[in-house]
Amino acid sequence: MSNKTKMVATLVVVCVVAAAVLALVYNFTKQRIDERLDSELAASLAVVLPEAKSFAVLEQEDLSIDLSSLAEEVYVGRDQSGKDIGLAYVKSAPGFKGDIRVLIGMSLPDGAITGVHILSHSETPDVGDKIEEDWFLEQYVGWNPGSEQEPEFDTITRATVSSVAVNTVVKESARQIFQELVPALGEGAR
Repeated sequence: MSNKTKMVATLVVVCVVAAAVLALVYNFTKQRIDERLDSELAASLAVVLPEAKSFAVLEQEDLSIDLSSLAEEVYVGRDQSGKDIGLAYVKSAPGFKGDIRVLIGMSLPDGAITGVHILSHSETPDVGDKIEEDWFLEQYVGWNPGSEQEPEFDTITRATVSSVAVNTVVKESARQIFQELVPALGEGAR
Protein backbone atom coordinates (compact mmCIF):
# COMPACT_ATOMS: atom_id res chain seq x y z
CA MET A 1 0.00 0.00 0.00
CA SER A 2 1.41 3.37 -0.96
CA ASN A 3 1.96 6.21 1.48
CA LYS A 4 -0.74 8.24 -0.20
CA THR A 5 -3.30 5.44 0.19
CA LYS A 6 -2.43 5.02 3.88
CA MET A 7 -2.92 8.75 4.48
CA VAL A 8 -6.31 8.72 2.74
CA ALA A 9 -7.40 5.60 4.66
CA THR A 10 -6.30 7.19 7.96
CA LEU A 11 -8.20 10.38 7.13
CA VAL A 12 -11.35 8.41 6.28
CA VAL A 13 -11.16 6.45 9.56
CA VAL A 14 -10.64 9.65 11.58
CA CYS A 15 -13.61 11.31 9.85
CA VAL A 16 -15.88 8.30 10.43
CA VAL A 17 -14.91 8.11 14.11
CA ALA A 18 -15.40 11.88 14.56
CA ALA A 19 -18.81 11.72 12.87
CA ALA A 20 -19.86 8.81 15.10
CA VAL A 21 -18.78 10.66 18.24
CA LEU A 22 -20.66 13.79 17.14
CA ALA A 23 -23.80 11.75 16.42
CA LEU A 24 -23.62 10.13 19.86
CA VAL A 25 -23.17 13.48 21.62
CA TYR A 26 -26.05 14.98 19.62
CA ASN A 27 -28.39 12.10 20.46
CA PHE A 28 -27.38 12.21 24.13
CA THR A 29 -27.98 15.98 24.51
CA LYS A 30 -30.92 16.52 22.14
CA GLN A 31 -33.62 15.43 24.59
CA ARG A 32 -32.16 17.62 27.34
CA ILE A 33 -31.96 20.63 25.07
CA ASP A 34 -35.53 20.09 23.83
CA GLU A 35 -36.82 19.80 27.41
CA ARG A 36 -35.05 23.03 28.37
CA LEU A 37 -36.47 24.85 25.36
CA ASP A 38 -39.97 23.55 26.12
CA SER A 39 -39.77 24.76 29.73
CA GLU A 40 -38.46 28.17 28.61
CA LEU A 41 -41.32 28.45 26.10
CA ALA A 42 -43.89 27.49 28.74
CA ALA A 43 -42.51 30.17 31.07
CA SER A 44 -42.57 32.74 28.26
CA LEU A 45 -46.16 31.86 27.33
CA ALA A 46 -47.18 32.39 30.96
CA VAL A 47 -45.56 35.85 30.85
CA VAL A 48 -47.44 37.04 27.76
CA LEU A 49 -50.79 35.39 28.61
CA PRO A 50 -50.81 35.34 32.41
CA GLU A 51 -54.53 34.47 32.69
CA ALA A 52 -54.17 31.28 30.63
CA LYS A 53 -53.98 27.96 32.47
CA SER A 54 -53.06 25.84 29.43
CA PHE A 55 -51.77 26.30 25.90
CA ALA A 56 -52.24 24.45 22.62
CA VAL A 57 -50.46 24.88 19.32
CA LEU A 58 -52.74 26.30 16.64
CA GLU A 59 -52.26 24.16 13.55
CA GLN A 60 -52.65 25.28 9.94
CA GLU A 61 -55.15 22.54 9.15
CA ASP A 62 -57.44 24.02 11.81
CA LEU A 63 -57.78 27.27 9.82
CA SER A 64 -59.17 28.60 6.57
CA ILE A 65 -56.42 31.26 6.32
CA ASP A 66 -52.67 30.91 5.73
CA LEU A 67 -51.16 30.85 9.22
CA SER A 68 -47.55 30.95 8.01
CA SER A 69 -48.05 34.43 6.58
CA LEU A 70 -49.14 35.70 10.00
CA ALA A 71 -46.65 34.19 12.44
CA GLU A 72 -43.95 31.58 12.87
CA GLU A 73 -45.83 29.83 15.68
CA VAL A 74 -49.26 30.45 17.23
CA TYR A 75 -50.55 29.17 20.56
CA VAL A 76 -54.07 29.37 21.97
CA GLY A 77 -54.29 30.14 25.67
CA ARG A 78 -57.20 28.59 27.56
CA ASP A 79 -58.73 29.22 30.97
CA GLN A 80 -59.55 26.50 33.52
CA SER A 81 -62.77 25.60 31.73
CA GLY A 82 -60.98 25.18 28.39
CA LYS A 83 -62.34 28.38 26.86
CA ASP A 84 -60.01 30.21 24.44
CA ILE A 85 -59.01 33.46 26.16
CA GLY A 86 -56.00 34.56 24.14
CA LEU A 87 -53.37 33.98 21.51
CA ALA A 88 -49.61 34.00 21.80
CA TYR A 89 -47.58 34.11 18.64
CA VAL A 90 -43.95 34.32 17.57
CA LYS A 91 -42.83 36.84 15.01
CA SER A 92 -39.29 37.88 14.04
CA ALA A 93 -37.93 41.23 13.00
CA PRO A 94 -34.49 42.20 11.70
CA GLY A 95 -32.52 43.94 14.44
CA PHE A 96 -29.11 45.62 14.33
CA LYS A 97 -27.10 42.38 14.52
CA GLY A 98 -29.63 39.74 13.52
CA ASP A 99 -33.21 38.63 13.92
CA ILE A 100 -35.14 39.43 17.08
CA ARG A 101 -37.72 36.71 17.92
CA VAL A 102 -40.67 38.21 19.79
CA LEU A 103 -43.50 36.40 21.58
CA ILE A 104 -46.67 38.50 21.72
CA GLY A 105 -49.78 37.78 23.77
CA MET A 106 -53.23 38.99 22.73
CA SER A 107 -56.56 38.60 24.54
CA LEU A 108 -59.61 37.22 22.80
CA PRO A 109 -61.91 38.48 21.44
CA ASP A 110 -60.93 42.15 21.97
CA GLY A 111 -57.32 41.82 20.77
CA ALA A 112 -55.65 43.83 23.54
CA ILE A 113 -51.96 43.08 23.97
CA THR A 114 -51.44 41.16 27.22
CA GLY A 115 -47.68 40.86 27.13
CA VAL A 116 -44.53 40.90 25.02
CA HIS A 117 -41.41 38.81 25.59
CA ILE A 118 -38.14 38.67 23.66
CA LEU A 119 -37.38 35.00 22.96
CA SER A 120 -33.99 35.50 21.33
CA HIS A 121 -31.75 38.12 19.80
CA SER A 122 -28.10 38.82 19.06
CA GLU A 123 -28.14 42.54 19.80
CA THR A 124 -25.19 44.33 21.39
CA PRO A 125 -24.86 43.70 25.15
CA ASP A 126 -25.70 46.75 27.31
CA VAL A 127 -27.09 48.58 24.27
CA GLY A 128 -29.49 46.69 22.01
CA ASP A 129 -30.29 44.11 24.63
CA LYS A 130 -32.20 46.79 26.54
CA ILE A 131 -35.19 45.65 24.48
CA GLU A 132 -35.55 42.89 27.10
CA GLU A 133 -36.10 45.33 29.97
CA ASP A 134 -39.51 45.32 31.66
CA TRP A 135 -40.16 49.06 31.24
CA PHE A 136 -39.74 48.72 27.49
CA LEU A 137 -41.86 45.57 27.07
CA GLU A 138 -44.65 46.76 29.38
CA GLN A 139 -45.44 49.74 27.16
CA TYR A 140 -47.34 47.45 24.78
CA VAL A 141 -49.66 45.94 27.41
CA GLY A 142 -53.22 47.17 26.98
CA TRP A 143 -52.76 48.53 23.47
CA ASN A 144 -55.50 47.37 21.15
CA PRO A 145 -54.59 46.86 17.48
CA GLY A 146 -58.24 47.40 16.54
CA SER A 147 -58.06 50.97 17.82
CA GLU A 148 -58.02 53.84 15.35
CA GLN A 149 -55.47 55.66 17.50
CA GLU A 150 -51.87 55.28 16.32
CA PRO A 151 -49.73 54.08 19.22
CA GLU A 152 -46.61 56.01 20.20
CA PHE A 153 -44.20 53.45 21.54
CA ASP A 154 -40.91 54.52 23.10
CA THR A 155 -37.57 53.78 21.51
CA ILE A 156 -34.26 53.29 23.28
CA THR A 157 -31.42 55.76 22.88
CA ARG A 158 -28.34 54.09 21.35
CA ALA A 159 -30.53 51.07 20.48
CA THR A 160 -32.82 52.70 17.96
CA VAL A 161 -32.66 49.93 15.35
CA SER A 162 -33.45 47.22 17.91
CA SER A 163 -36.26 49.09 19.64
CA VAL A 164 -37.84 50.25 16.38
CA ALA A 165 -37.72 46.64 15.14
CA VAL A 166 -39.63 45.45 18.22
CA ASN A 167 -42.09 48.37 17.99
CA THR A 168 -42.73 47.62 14.33
CA VAL A 169 -43.15 43.87 14.72
CA VAL A 170 -45.55 44.30 17.65
CA LYS A 171 -47.62 46.96 15.91
CA GLU A 172 -47.79 45.41 12.45
CA SER A 173 -48.18 41.77 13.45
CA ALA A 174 -50.80 42.56 16.11
CA ARG A 175 -52.88 44.44 13.55
CA GLN A 176 -52.57 41.61 11.05
CA ILE A 177 -53.41 38.92 13.62
CA PHE A 178 -56.35 40.98 14.90
CA GLN A 179 -57.72 41.65 11.42
CA GLU A 180 -57.20 38.18 9.92
CA LEU A 181 -56.80 35.47 12.56
CA VAL A 182 -59.10 36.65 15.36
CA PRO A 183 -62.17 36.87 13.06
CA ALA A 184 -61.33 33.43 11.59
CA LEU A 185 -61.30 31.97 15.11
CA GLY A 186 -64.54 33.72 15.99
CA GLU A 187 -66.29 32.26 12.95
CA GLY A 188 -65.50 28.76 14.14
CA ALA A 189 -62.76 28.21 11.60
CA ARG A 190 -61.02 25.81 13.93
